[in-house]
Amino acid sequence: MNSRLQCRQAKWVISFFVIACIISYIYVLTNGYYNGDFIKKDVTISNLSLTLIFILTVLPFIYLYYIFRRYSKINYCQSIYNLNIMRYIAWTLLLLQIMLRFSGYGTMGSESTGISGSPISILRALAYKLPAYPFAVIYIMGSKYNRGIAITIGLLCLYSIINKSLGGFFTTGMILIYKYPPITLFLKKHIIITGCILLLCPPIVGMAYDFRSQLRNGPEMSEKSGSDLLFGKVCGRISSFSNNAYILQNLPGLYIYEKEVPDEFYIMDMLHFFGIRPEFKSTGNFVEMHIKHGKDERYSSMAGIGGVLFISLIKSPWVALLNLCVILGSVFLLFLISTKMKLRNACGIALLLSVWFMANGDSSEIAINIYSLLFAWFILKLIAHKHVVKH
Repeated sequence: MNSRLQCRQAKWVISFFVIACIISYIYVLTNGYYNGDFIKKDVTISNLSLTLIFILTVLPFIYLYYIFRRYSKINYCQSIYNLNIMRYIAWTLLLLQIMLRFSGYGTMGSESTGISGSPISILRALAYKLPAYPFAVIYIMGSKYNRGIAITIGLLCLYSIINKSLGGFFTTGMILIYKYPPITLFLKKHIIITGCILLLCPPIVGMAYDFRSQLRNGPEMSEKSGSDLLFGKVCGRISSFSNNAYILQNLPGLYIYEKEVPDEFYIMDMLHFFGIRPEFKSTGNFVEMHIKHGKDERYSSMAGIGGVLFISLIKSPWVALLNLCVILGSVFLLFLISTKMKLRNACGIALLLSVWFMANGDSSEIAINIYSLLFAWFILKLIAHKHVVKH
């Protein structure tokens, strides 16, 4: 895939998140209350503040595209590894996680059970330390073996269903849109069909949320219409606009928690991979308990990059500057590692592993992706042969 085509596909992926930001911004301005995690919460800040928050929410995606273009223009000497090993790792981890979810471990709202040190605990630790998604992305983006790609996509979707979540379908959709340019060309060429797909989105979203509600045995959604779900829930979850704005709106009241927030709280999130869990559990848990006022510490809500910086201001402007450097540096490092690995579609791999981070601001997520890439690089160097194979 040449540089120009890569940039076009990257625009498609990033545009879904930017469009969600735009829709969320209009939704909040029109209704006077937020969407997403803070749906129906009243807006008490000015329209000018909302506009500035909107710009702040979009800026990370502009930075992401800038980094993408920079790396996609460099002609790297690609060594095509035998990706069979990545396929085996991805499938093994996906099947392991699916089996664990069947046992009730790790699904949303479930508690960890089992005896520490037991075989099942070891499997759970492995599933947590090495999430399947980065390895699946490396394999799908680098492979030309359609059957292997289809099986991997199927396992990702099955895992999402068993995990009682719809996010896996959106994520796999992003992978396919980037991987296969004919999909986007078809949508551009057949405007009528594209329009029909857009018109069908609200009822499809409504059915999807009904299905998810049944999986979770939870109450029916308060938003009955598909359009309410699409604009109020889906766009609000894809975009962190409302999260950023609501955290800013409540920033004065957050100073009472200043002593509960360590200076290095954002870096601590990145170290959860190594089992470092201080009293400050995570940024997402802080948002859930002290901003959303949730009742269950097992849950978390995304802060968004803007929200992370606002929470940092509780400590000092220097902490905010440090965390901004961590954010920018993490994305840069992900692209650097991906391209140094010399895999096909290296920039696409980095894009897909960082685009959600630009939306949710969860440093533990991008840290795990970085660790997983380093592990994959080590495995490829150690085991995989550098020759072209059907994988």
